[in-house]
Amino acid sequence: MRGTTTADVVTIGRRKHAARTTAHVRARTSDNVRLLENGDEFFPRVLEVIATARREILLETFILFEDEVGNALHGALIAAAQRGVDVDMTVDGYGSYALSRDFVDALTTAGVRLRVFDPCPQILGMRSRMFRRMHRKLLVVDGVRAFVGGINFAIDHLTDHGPRAKRDYAVELEGPAVAEIRAYMKATIADPGFSPGRRASRANAARVRLVIRDNRRHRDDIEIEYRRAIRAARREIIIANAYFFPGYRLLRALRAAARRGVRVVLLLQGLPDKAYTTFAARMLYHHLTAAGVRIYEYCERPFHGKVAVVDHDWATVGSSNLDPLSLSLNLEANIVVRDARFTAQLRERLLALIQRECRAIEPAKLPPRTPLRAFAGFIAFHVLRRFPAWAGLLPAHTPTVALMEPEGESMAPRTAGRGSRWRWSIRSLLALFLVVVSFLLYRQARAVDWATVSSTIAAYDRRALLLAMGLAAASYLVYCGYDVLARRYAGHALATRRIVGIAFVSYAFNLNFGTLIGGAGFRLRLYARSGLAAATIARILGFSITTNWVGYIALAGGVLAARAVPIPANWNLGVDGLQALGFVLLVAVVGYVAACAAFKERAWTVRGHEIRLPSVRLALAQLALSAANWLTIAALLFVLLGGHVAYHLVLGVFLVSSIAGVLAHIPAGIGVIELVFLTLLGGTLPQHAIIAGLVVYRAVYYLAPLLAAVTVYAGLEASLRRPVHVHGSQAPR
Repeated sequence: MRGTTTADVVTIGRRKHAARTTAHVRARTSDNVRLLENGDEFFPRVLEVIATARREILLETFILFEDEVGNALHGALIAAAQRGVDVDMTVDGYGSYALSRDFVDALTTAGVRLRVFDPCPQILGMRSRMFRRMHRKLLVVDGVRAFVGGINFAIDHLTDHGPRAKRDYAVELEGPAVAEIRAYMKATIADPGFSPGRRASRANAARVRLVIRDNRRHRDDIEIEYRRAIRAARREIIIANAYFFPGYRLLRALRAAARRGVRVVLLLQGLPDKAYTTFAARMLYHHLTAAGVRIYEYCERPFHGKVAVVDHDWATVGSSNLDPLSLSLNLEANIVVRDARFTAQLRERLLALIQRECRAIEPAKLPPRTPLRAFAGFIAFHVLRRFPAWAGLLPAHTPTVALMEPEGESMAPRTAGRGSRWRWSIRSLLALFLVVVSFLLYRQARAVDWATVSSTIAAYDRRALLLAMGLAAASYLVYCGYDVLARRYAGHALATRRIVGIAFVSYAFNLNFGTLIGGAGFRLRLYARSGLAAATIARILGFSITTNWVGYIALAGGVLAARAVPIPANWNLGVDGLQALGFVLLVAVVGYVAACAAFKERAWTVRGHEIRLPSVRLALAQLALSAANWLTIAALLFVLLGGHVAYHLVLGVFLVSSIAGVLAHIPAGIGVIELVFLTLLGGTLPQHAIIAGLVVYRAVYYLAPLLAAVTVYAGLEASLRRPVHVHGSQAPR
């Protein structure tokens, strides 16, 4: 059982909720409905029902992880299959992307038919195809019991998991609705694109109904159910939803209900698992509270529920959020219950939660709605609300369902491709990478006028040349500190010497051949060969790039704000406008540091990868290291220009030339840097002095380190023939 038994999870779930699990209300209708709150109630009941299965188990889930909960389900399904039960399980390829080969093989060997909805190939360690996911959570056992809700099979739905445990809901059903759910699940197994006729899905006379959302006939069925119930409300509406960012019509219906005297209550996330979701929801607070809508934020832990009650006899529980992904793209399933006793029970749970563990949003304490804030909110609302729908209009592949075979491939993170053919493809790409690098080195060597470089260096003041070389070495050492600092953020354990070697090689090639070859290409190859996972490498790369530019933005902002660089009149750039831009850049840097201080415990999930801002200490260290690097390079140029130009002026011109080189997309900024220096300093120094200084600068800071980097790279490749596996596991700090 992979270290966890069914009994273990049953015990975990019952530990804190034994009393509650015996107090459920069953609706006095043809359908029996039982409310299950959190994994503590849901998982034990699911495992108990699976253990009694005799004929058939149908299961769909967005997320299945190999943790205590996933392993308990794994064992229960294997046991059922071994005693002759037909078991069909479908998991989503994006949500359940990391199942190992052993985990999958044990299921399929036992006879479980495991299907993966739209498997996601990995691209540079990141999952693709994040839209049009199978987000349903459905289970039917023997055609007599069904479970519908929003709870995934993962340990973070158990309250014992800690402060990041999620609160959510599901229902257990018996009665006629189960046959409807089973028929739908069987049809989707036979045809993944199955979409039932609209008449069959809208049997409004039924007391318990399955309501789905797909990308064919039922694109807005769940939203329509919400809007109908809201428009019919006479006394009270309570909506508890994890990701709340609906469209105009639902918002308008809520405001209209509040204005006609209905008590409208929203229970939303206050401590989200994805910070951007709260940001989006809070953009609506002014609009809703102005109409009388009452908003509460659940602040104990992440809220993952998708439930609502209206008046005394309408309730819904399911997988659908009220956000663009659920309402526009994903495949969802909710249950709608028209029963007074069940509605009263769910309402009682929600009101108790609001009273004990939520904070009320007071309209008077909301940030003032200035014209600028209103305009920014208007733009952000339309972009965020419509982006998934726009994405849905783009050409897209047809989602597929893959049936996993015994001794097949794992679902663990991988890049697109299979078996030895993919390994040979990787080797071919790496060989091509080395060929391209060799060609670029040859072309660079041919392009340099070595005679001019040699004569200029020979004629240069020896003390100035030695000082310039020392400053160049200091700058490279500071830059290597970016990656050393990133080790603390990414949480890996590579030795400092190896990190410095990789960063040095990457920086030298980056300066001469651009970010794609140097900054990204060499880091990806060398860190991967050192045993780091692609996601960890991505964090290192993102952190280092941020470090490099945060110092630049701070210095450039200071230079522009102080008007330290005289801008030629024929550039047609207003001095006042540039000064204002300088202040904006400074505010941006202050905002970054402030965000790191304010959101140090918040995480964003982008395509399945968790992104956290660094701590404020790391952010300040980024700023200090980056500023030191840019200041050191400017000092190098100051020395090579003979000290005849004020340092602050050299710094300003260098910063302008650097961004010009980036915008021009020319490796090493060849020609661009020279043009900027000649234009801005031509009236201060003779042109030959400027050109001579820049020639030596390129020799000292670009060419010499590049030659050294070739040697260091060869040494790294030789030492990494047998990579040491040091996967990042520590959380970013």
